[in-house]
Order: sequence, then C-alpha cells, then structure tokens
Amino acid sequence: MYPVKFQYCNVSETEVSKLPEKICKIQKFNLQNFETTCQRVIGNVFVGPGDEQYVKKLGNVTWIYGRIMINGTSLEAIDFFKKLEFVAYFEDDEYSLYILNNKYLINASFPNLKVIRTLNEVYRMLVFHGNNPQIALNSNFCHRLKSELNTTKQLIPEIDGKSYLIENFSKVRISYSWFLISILVTFSNHNF
Repeated sequence: MYPVKFQYCNVSETEVSKLPEKICKIQKFNLQNFETTCQRVIGNVFVGPGDEQYVKKLGNVTWIYGRIMINGTSLEAIDFFKKLEFVAYFEDDEYSLYILNNKYLINASFPNLKVIRTLNEVYRMLVFHGNNPQIALNSNFCHRLKSELNTTKQLIPEIDGKSYLIENFSKVRISYSWFLISILVTFSNHNF
C-alpha cells in the first residue's frame, strides 16, 4: 500500500484574515524574522546555530503543517513550544520532529503537544540523535516525554536509535530469563 499524498488547502488571504488564529505561510524559514503573532505555520520550521536567542518567538505557535528540525544549536533545553498542539508533515519516509546534534541539550518539553503526524511507515515521529549523551542515558526523560506526548507503543520517541519501549522490553526479557534459570536451578537441586 502506498501512502496518500497530502496537500494543504490553498486559502486566500481574505479567508485567512477571518480565521481565529493567525496563519503564516513560510517558504524559507528564518527564525530571526519570524512573526511572534503566528499561531499556525504552513511550512518547515528550522532552528539552527545562531537562532538560540530567537526561540521564544515560537511560543505562540499551536500548529505546524510541516516539519520541525532543531539542529546544531547550543540550547540546553527545548521549552519554547509552550502552545504547540499539532505537527503534521506529509512527505514520504520523513520524520515530523528532528532534534539533532545539540551537544548541550539535556531537556526537552512539549507540554501541549497532542498529535504528531507523518506518512513515515517506521512510526518514528520524534527523533533525537547526536545530542548530549545525558538524554539517551536518562530513562526518566524518555518516560516523561513519552507520557507528555500521550503516545502509543508504535509512536514512541527515538533517542540515538533506541526507543524507551525496546530498552524496557530488553530489561524485562533479561530479568525473566534470570528468573527462569533460578527456578530451574532450584528444582534441579531438589529431589522430588
């Protein structure tokens, strides 16, 4: 089965002005020039080196019809998407939210994010890769993020190629194996 190609509705400026939230169509994203009044963004959002001082401009965004990529910054936390509820990216085999190569990043929070959508068949909507190693080692971070995103088993965040669910499954499987071995040893030492 092939994914359906989606296109966003082409809405006139007159129609846009009547909507309750300000919609901003962006061809080439530039955070320095981003309007803080934008609530719905049609286009990809990129945060890169030098954008750290402007990230608060994204605080009013509620919807992004495109991808978010945060790459190569000196951010320690991603806490500026305070109102973001939905991210919808409809390109084949692409992720909706990439957080890459931020060597100081130790925390990320998306307090109102309800839905991330993509056509990616791998079901990895949120990908962290090459950030501060503390993120990958902090199971509380991954658990909180998974809970915050109210996600399912299939739509879990991926951190440096691993998912929280898979790590827990491996730990459970190892514990279960040791449990079975201890039962076998116990029964083999007793003559019934």
